Amino acid sequence: MRWPWKRREKLDRQTSLSARPLRNPLLKWEKDDDGLVAVRVPRKDTRWVKALSRAFYIPGGRTFSLDEPGSFVWELCDGKTEVRAIIQRFARRFKLTRKEAEMSTLQYFKVMTRKGFVGLAVDGAEAKPQHQRKGS
Repeated sequence: MRWPWKRREKLDRQTSLSARPLRNPLLKWEKDDDGLVAVRVPRKDTRWVKALSRAFYIPGGRTFSLDEPGSFVWELCDGKTEVRAIIQRFARRFKLTRKEAEMSTLQYFKVMTRKGFVGLAVDGAEAKPQHQRKGS
């Protein structure tokens, strides 16, 4: 298994569906009384931020609140459950067709992986990038 935060590759559809999403272990998260998830992203302490923090108050991070569908999928990102199983559960839970659930879930993962909140674990034997880089 490759570490999902190391390198981003475009994966074909079948590989994407068999991938196992997992939450970034550097992020803290909690559920509120309504079952909605709030994700806490720590501040990056660059030289610029450290210098500014001497003169101004700069919070230690940002909190992102997920809606009900986002919270539902977030909790299933355990590194064990495949994307296709998450799509099936999502379709049943929110009474959607398989196609609607697949489009919504894949878009969600696209955004969450771009932000670094979630990574997709892909077994080495299954990984088939859509395009090969020269020298790889």
